[in-house]
Amino acid sequence: MVTEEFTILLYHGVSRSVHRGIENCSRKHVSAEHFEAQMRFLATMGRVAALGDLLADCEKGLPAGGRVAVTFDDGFENNYSVAFPILRRHGVPATFFLSTGFIGSSRVFWVDKLEYLLNEAAVNAFESAVLGREFLLASLERRAAALREIKGALKRQPALVDDTIAELEALAEAPLRYDYPDYRMMDWHQVREMHRSGLCEFGAHTIDHTILSHVPHAEKVLQVRQSKATLEGELGTPVTLFAYPEGQADHFDDEVVEVVRQAGFVAAVAAIFGCNTSATSRYHLHRNMVEFVAPFDNCVRGLSEIRG
Repeated sequence: MVTEEFTILLYHGVSRSVHRGIENCSRKHVSAEHFEAQMRFLATMGRVAALGDLLADCEKGLPAGGRVAVTFDDGFENNYSVAFPILRRHGVPATFFLSTGFIGSSRVFWVDKLEYLLNEAAVNAFESAVLGREFLLASLERRAAALREIKGALKRQPALVDDTIAELEALAEAPLRYDYPDYRMMDWHQVREMHRSGLCEFGAHTIDHTILSHVPHAEKVLQVRQSKATLEGELGTPVTLFAYPEGQADHFDDEVVEVVRQAGFVAAVAAIFGCNTSATSRYHLHRNMVEFVAPFDNCVRGLSEIRG
């Protein structure tokens, strides 16, 4: 089988945690066992490459068809403690896109706060004045549905995030801990160790995981340029790859692409499912989100027929 298409896989985390209630109900964090099997498969196929190397080969006119790149978004601590040893064991390179304002901090992404609060809420319904509706919480299925619905609403209206989180925090009957292991972020010592291994490259993912199409031009420029500068300062090497936060078609537009290009990035990845070819715009690269959106087999469909 001959193909011109190459695939970029998207992960967020790899977990050994035991999940309670609706923790990780979106499957954002792949189990360590599944990830190990997936990396073993990629290593056996012999078609995996670092994203930067794969794109450089495309620029040189070298064949990229049938190859796969592994990427991670955000910078969760389990990327270092769980995923990195597995990658190293199988010799699989990966690219990590970091939201730099979270690295080395105790900050928690608002989507993870929302998951925690809905999981811990000691009520059967949440009446949100901010969102103007009631969400039923009487079962795990309803809590998971509420999580999906509220996340969707707040991603469309990010100005309502803080007030909605505050509403849920006010319902808490116990101290808020936000201490679920998979919410933790890497620190810069871990990032530098991974970088020194030669197996991991790093790209920018803004400072605050900001949806760039939703903010003024000056904020776009700040989020893109400062995240690049921070990474380059910490790693001592040029950073030329970028990932759009959220990464769907309405989260980055022509203005965002131009801000990214002018900042000195040579390529940018989205989170839109699909394969790429050498003709794909370097600022509109598709990625297949593993388990969060589709099973691994669907994300690498046909690879076993292309053995290198």
